[in-house]
Order: sequence, then structure tokens, then C-alpha cells
Amino acid sequence: HQRRVHGEKSYVRKYEPRLSLMNWLRSRDNETKRLLCGGIAGSFAKTVTAPLARLTILFQVHSLKTAGGDATVQFAPSVSAGLKHILHKEGVLAFWRGNATSVLHRFPYTAINFAVYEESKIFLGTVDLPCFRPSNSSDSGTPLSRLLSGGFASFVAVCSCYPLDLMRTRLSAQQAGESDLYHGLKDAFVRILREEGPRGLYHGLHATVWVQVPTFALSYFFFDTFKELFRSWDLLLAPETPLAGDGRPGKARELTPPGALLCGALCGIVSSTIMYPVDVIRRRLQIAGRIVRTSGGGVKRSASEEFFHILSREGVQGLYRGLAPELLKAVPMVGLTFTSFEFCKRQLGVV
Repeated sequence: HQRRVHGEKSYVRKYEPRLSLMNWLRSRDNETKRLLCGGIAGSFAKTVTAPLARLTILFQVHSLKTAGGDATVQFAPSVSAGLKHILHKEGVLAFWRGNATSVLHRFPYTAINFAVYEESKIFLGTVDLPCFRPSNSSDSGTPLSRLLSGGFASFVAVCSCYPLDLMRTRLSAQQAGESDLYHGLKDAFVRILREEGPRGLYHGLHATVWVQVPTFALSYFFFDTFKELFRSWDLLLAPETPLAGDGRPGKARELTPPGALLCGALCGIVSSTIMYPVDVIRRRLQIAGRIVRTSGGGVKRSASEEFFHILSREGVQGLYRGLAPELLKAVPMVGLTFTSFEFCKRQLGVV
């Protein structure tokens, strides 16, 4: 309390301790902070790259939506033509169609992914086997622990959030002028349950697991590998400063934002290119149930059947249709995700 006198009157001003939001967040346990950092990082990166993400989906599934499934009909001849097509027919906001659902999916998805990955690395580091013991004080673990932790984290995240991913894909694949459009997330959820049953919410899950688990395993592996290389080369590293909020120095120097962005971009290029054909199959399976229903016929195919169907109808290039916008999206998205995650970890003092 502090007493002040103004003329003949005195009054008491009460000062109450105020805990800022950042200080409150820094006081949380590491597991909670990792979940928050992962969710923020994924949501931010997804929103920034939403236009290219939607364009990629339209390239991937367009031949399914044409009359007779004509494989020769492309959504657009190039990335720039595709962007112009969306802009002229649907307007600027159409680039972010389905993005609210994307963020709703991406926040828990990346939160679970990063949190499980970090905890899995810590757990594997306690296993008394040479393949899980890092040779130095690095927080990146061994190559095998990165791969296993990344794969397991992705599997848990995919299974936990898959219905949102399916609805996001269907909302993003819609175009102005189509009949029988979904009117938002709630409408999509209700109609899928009514028209396809509960199993419809998980259509294509097996293909998604096949693409996401190795993709994220490779992403985590390459990101931490590039991080270790940059540390060994003393390249794009931040000064040795205490971690924010706890006053203790870190075990190893962290990357600067440009360094994290570069590492993320490199691992995004490698992992996305390797796994892209499986991603094409995944997207097509996700919308196949709706295409079959609205077209009044057709056949639902398994992942292997869809693979051979694409090869026979569209050739090898059909498996890489939309790769250009995917890489244009993946490079900044993966880079921004890892950069944002590392930034949030430093700000919240994650150890």
C-alpha cells in the first residue's frame, strides 16, 4: 500500500501484483509449453501458405472431378495460371477457403506432433543402447531416435486429428459454381456422418498414415541433422545467451531465425519430394467418397488400386501433378513451422 496526501485528504492506493501473460506461460511445465509452441507454429505457417496449399489440392484432385474423370484435363497449365484462375473466379478470400478448418486441425496436430516428438527423444535418450545415446550434449538425439520419434509423433497426431484433416481437404477442394457444396465445417461433419456413416470421417486414413508418418519422420530427421551440421560449422547460430525465463544457459547454441528457416526449407524439399506420390493418392482417396456419391456412380478404390489407376490413366506425371505448388508451399511452411517453434521455445524458456 502507498499513502498519498492531496490537500487535506489522504487516500490509499492499493498495488496488486500483476502477472503478465508471458510470465504466466513461462511458469508452466515444459510439456504444456511444447504443446503451445507446436500449435502456434503450425497455425501460423499454415495460414501464411494457405493459398498454395489450396492450389495444390485443386491440382491433385481435378481429374477426379471432371466429367468421366478425364486425365488430360488439368486445373491450370501452371502455378501462376492456377492462382489467377482462383482470383478471377472466386476472389481473394477464396485463397483461404477452408483455412479456418485448417487452423482448427493444424493447431492440435502440430502441438501433438512436436510435444510427442520431444518427449519421445527424451525417453529414447534414457534407453541404455548405443544407438540411442548421443555422442555429445546435443538436444537433437541420435539419427535413429529422430526417425523413430518423428514417426511415432506423426502417427499419434494423424490418428487424433484425422476427421478434421478430411473435412479440410473437402472444403478446400470445392469451387464456386459446383452443386452440393458443403457450407462450413459443421455442415460437412453432419452430412458426412449422414451420407457416408462414421467410417466416412476416416476415409483414406491408411493412406494418410503411409504418407504423414514417413514425411514427418524424415522432416524431423533432416531438420535436426541440418541443425547439427550448422552447429559443427558454426553457421547461423545465435549468441550463447541464457534461455528466456529461467536464467540457465542452454546445452547447445540454437539456430538463428534465418538458420532455422533454411534448415526447415531444406528438409521440406527433401521430405516432400520423396513422399509426394503417396500424398496425391491420399488426397484423392479423401474426396473419392463424395465424388462417387454426387456423380451417381463410380468405384471406391483402395490406395494400391488408386496408384495403378493413376499410372494407367495419367502416367507417372499423374503421381507428381501439383508438385510445383506443393514445393512452393512446403519450403516456406516447413521452414516457418520449425522457425516459429524454435522461436516460441526460446521465448517461453522450454528446456
